[in-house]
Amino acid sequence: MYRLLNKEEIEKFINRYFKEWGNDIVKVSVICYNGINEYLINDHYLFLINN
Repeated sequence: MYRLLNKEEIEKFINRYFKEWGNDIVKVSVICYNGINEYLINDHYLFLINN
């Protein structure tokens, strides 16, 4: 499942994983499959989380 994170979700994501980059992150999308979440940050950086 692919979706864009809304502003509230982006804030939670930043506070959990990237506090020091908070001002630089403006767009985050996520795709979830097989217990893995792939986050695409600002259409450039890929961040993987294995649940």
